[in-house]
This record gives sequence, C-alpha cells and structure tokens, in this order.
Amino acid sequence: MSNDRLELESGNWNWKLVDLKARSEPQSGTLRGAETIDADPDPGRKMLLLEDDEHAGDWMSREVPPDVSADDISQEQLLEIAREPGERHLTDAEGKVWTIEPVPRPEAGKTEAEFDRPRKKVQVSSGGGPARLLTLPEGTMLGTISRDELLELIGT
Repeated sequence: MSNDRLELESGNWNWKLVDLKARSEPQSGTLRGAETIDADPDPGRKMLLLEDDEHAGDWMSREVPPDVSADDISQEQLLEIAREPGERHLTDAEGKVWTIEPVPRPEAGKTEAEFDRPRKKVQVSSGGGPARLLTLPEGTMLGTISRDELLELIGT
C-alpha cells in the first residue's frame, strides 16, 4: 500500500513506518513526530507514526511487528493498528503537550480482541507531572476519539 494518508473517525492522519534501529538522528522527509522517537538498540523494531493533518503538534504511534512493510500493509491492517495507538500526543490551545497512553499498552501485532478486556482506560500526563487515569467514552478508542472530545475529557 503506497498511500501515506489515513482517514479515521478522529480526522485525517499522515502515516509512515519508522525503523526504530535507524532513528539515531532526524532524517529528511520524516514526519514531525518521528524526531521525538529515539533510536532503539533492538534491531528490527518498527513504529507506525501518524500525524494529524490539521494540528501540527498532534501525533500518535504504535509499535508494529518487524515484518510489516509500507508496501504490503493493507488498509484494514492500517486502520486496525491506528485505532489503538500505543500513545497519542496533543497540544492544547495554550501550547501544553499532553501524552495519552492506553492501559494496558498494546503489544506489537495484537489487537483488542486478543486481550482479556477492552482498553478503555488511558493514562494522561503533561510536562512531567503526575499521570491521571481516565476512562474513554463508550464506543470510542484512543485513535478514534476526536481531538476536541479528548481535550474535553482531559479537562483543558
């Protein structure tokens, strides 16, 4: 699959697979959020990086199995992974960056159906402050909830 845009319930996202072993320095042509993902000493690890098309400071990511490639990932696989990111970052109107992570974090290659319970709890933190535990609204997932709904849930 060669398209680098993905439409989710939460908006339009630009996506890219990032090889974590090669992330020792920013590379030209990478997405903005890729610069915050550090190199990983474990070879073969990859990350799906998605950036909000309309909000420059908003992005999400999820580790994927090492055999996943941008050329052969299906639209269905991409949507399934993107709906359950391992982390999501939002920048509010004051410029404060929020990190939202599901509890428990998803594992590479596993979907919600493979866990004992749905991941409806999220851990929210900003600026190194203490994390708060919040519950996502019924029928939403971290990757599908809108930016405005998420900021309202956080309380900004």
